[in-house]
Amino acid sequence: MARVRLDPARSIDGLEGLTLGVVDTPRVEWDAVDLRYRGHGIEVKSAAYLQSWAQTKPSTITFDVARKRGWDRAGDYERLSGRIASVSALM
Repeated sequence: MARVRLDPARSIDGLEGLTLGVVDTPRVEWDAVDLRYRGHGIEVKSAAYLQSWAQTKPSTITFDVARKRGWDRAGDYERLSGRIASVSALM
């Protein structure tokens, strides 16, 4: 069986974008959210028990969706914390 290697920074976002029909929309690098759909920001997070490298045990799956302080293009952090995305897709 052939191994398919996908760009990990794009693969899950790409599947979500395909599902929502927004793959033709240019992605903004380092945007606050992974996808934008009908005015809503979507944060896509993924995890896997098994990795492509050697492991002594399966990975622990955790997701952190706590409020965070965002940052702007100049690299300065926002004063208040919050959630930029309207939706988090956890896979």
